[in-house]
Amino acid sequence: MWAIYDGMTEKHLRVAILLGAFAGLRIAEVSALRTDDVDFTRGIVHPKRQWPDETLKARGSDVQIPIPPELSLLLSASVEEWSGDHIVIDGHGSAVGPGWSSVRCATPREVSKDCRRVSVSTVCGITSRPS
Repeated sequence: MWAIYDGMTEKHLRVAILLGAFAGLRIAEVSALRTDDVDFTRGIVHPKRQWPDETLKARGSDVQIPIPPELSLLLSASVEEWSGDHIVIDGHGSAVGPGWSSVRCATPREVSKDCRRVSVSTVCGITSRPS
């Protein structure tokens, strides 16, 4: 997972990997996550919508998810550096839908043998979470 994170050339999208790996969010939940859905002080992520602006996929998905303090700090730093209403943004402050999932890997051995464009959701499984 860290190889994917480190290999992302689009640094403003790195938090998407973290939210999938450590909070278990689906790619549509990550894309719709707003800054006010995260309590940075208490370390809580509370997804309320999925992309583009729909109800969550599974009943029971509307729960508060505790996250490690380190993740809270990384999310907070990302929001400070790449300000916008959403956690995952396009580098200019605008929300980014699931189409952001294509990235260029910088570490071909660890992520993809020939460093082609790969789908983040395929590589790290952030689209699947038990219902």
